[in-house]
Amino acid sequence: MNYIAKFNPYTMDDETILSLATGRKRLLFNVLDTLKSNINKTSASQHLLIRAPRGMGKSFFLKYLQIHFKREAIFNNSDFLLLPEEQSNVHTPADLIKLILSNFSKPNMVSEPIILWNEPKEEWEIELRNLKNHIDKQRAIYKNYILVVAIENLNNFLKNIQSDKKQRKLNESRFRYLLQNIKHFTIIGTSPSINTGDIDGNYNKRLFHAFKRYTLKSWTEKDYIHYFERRMKMATKDKGTIFTPTQVREMTTKLKAIGRYTGGSPRMAVVLSDLLLKNDIITTSKILFGLIDYLTPYYHDLIKKIPPKSKLLFDALIRYGEKMTQSELAAKIGATQSQISQAFMWLKDEGYIIGKKRSNKHVFLYQVSDRILVLYYQHREIFHNKNIPTILLLSDFLVSFYQGSGGEILQKQQGKDLFKEQENEILLMQKQGDTPKAFETANSLLRLLKNQTGTIQSVKGLTTFFTDLLNMKISPALFIDIAEEALSIFDKQEEQIVINAALHTVEYIESGKNPQFLESLPPDEEIAVKAIVEEGE
Repeated sequence: MNYIAKFNPYTMDDETILSLATGRKRLLFNVLDTLKSNINKTSASQHLLIRAPRGMGKSFFLKYLQIHFKREAIFNNSDFLLLPEEQSNVHTPADLIKLILSNFSKPNMVSEPIILWNEPKEEWEIELRNLKNHIDKQRAIYKNYILVVAIENLNNFLKNIQSDKKQRKLNESRFRYLLQNIKHFTIIGTSPSINTGDIDGNYNKRLFHAFKRYTLKSWTEKDYIHYFERRMKMATKDKGTIFTPTQVREMTTKLKAIGRYTGGSPRMAVVLSDLLLKNDIITTSKILFGLIDYLTPYYHDLIKKIPPKSKLLFDALIRYGEKMTQSELAAKIGATQSQISQAFMWLKDEGYIIGKKRSNKHVFLYQVSDRILVLYYQHREIFHNKNIPTILLLSDFLVSFYQGSGGEILQKQQGKDLFKEQENEILLMQKQGDTPKAFETANSLLRLLKNQTGTIQSVKGLTTFFTDLLNMKISPALFIDIAEEALSIFDKQEEQIVINAALHTVEYIESGKNPQFLESLPPDEEIAVKAIVEEGE
């Protein structure tokens, strides 16, 4: 059985990695081309930096790259080392070289501890000479030999070698020397920050522009579906699981709906697929809360890593509804933009928040990039089970729309086809030109829904009712009248979230898909409205 890791793909076998690799071929070819060009360079190699927020698959990509490196004939006699993700015992460039060379001196043993209270002055020269000698010996045997070393979280490694203030500049200079003067030696680093100014973006520091930068892009809906299809094939092969067409359709529908809120994270796709591929077709709510349960340690760690002042901004952004400029957020907490700039930039650089440029102004509106993280934060810290989460309601709305048959739920609730028949009457009356009668029929259905006991029942009813109307494509004017009437009948927050999602979908279309209209909506509703309009053409 193939093991699929959520956090450490280095434990996965090559076959599984290759079977599941999704959306990274172009980047793979670009990186391999750079490594090929390094083979016969007479000067120092081109070093690489892979950038992406946490959960975007940096570790998976390095493993994927290593597999393809080994399969390329031109690299047959070269080495590609994946160093441990954490290097807590590497504090100097000499320590790094020791760790690298230990993979050749004792390849089948745990590397020896690199623990020295004070590094001897000659240690750097000794280790540098050892590295040069190793590469020269290999080149003497194999003329195309190169040594490629992958360092995860290069930013943490640099912090380690910079931690001793007295040795900081010396260590930086030595690392720069390693990059600039050792031929046939390539370092591939990763960073969780898109803005890598702390690594090589400062003109006044020794590592300025030391790396060629690549950015891992978020997965698209197609990537999610391709990955899920591969997981289904794997489940069939490994476990003999047979999925019916109905199951595949329902799982794919839920994947599309929830995937809209994951920020294109491959890690989310792994966990989401795990939940969907259970034998039972679980509800949207169970999938969403299952995601939280799976990822609680991960999210807990993410929240703990936020510095105090940045955490204050993160909390305020969520509590005040997001989609704010930096200056608007500052005003909310009684500060100025300059006062919060450093703490704010930390959230932006580390990928916690993203900014989208306002269509009519030279300013950016900011929101949390991972909507499931928002759900986690709301669920654990803000609402604490007081409300039905917005994402849950909107995900249900999307699932119902994608399935195109929301009336099934109402029919099951009522035990008859009355609702579906009357919904069809609305469309028929409108086509016959009797709009008042169509509105009256819709109003009677809404009143009937209102009389159902329990918010959950009314929310489900409203979800199916409005998704049916959207799929029928009745006239925008009639739809808006019906939705506005519904807002006057249903006063609970959960009910109004669903109604507004439907109303704003049609209003967005009527605006000519004006981007300013979307900017006025809360982040999660914007995602739902845009998804419905794109799906429904």
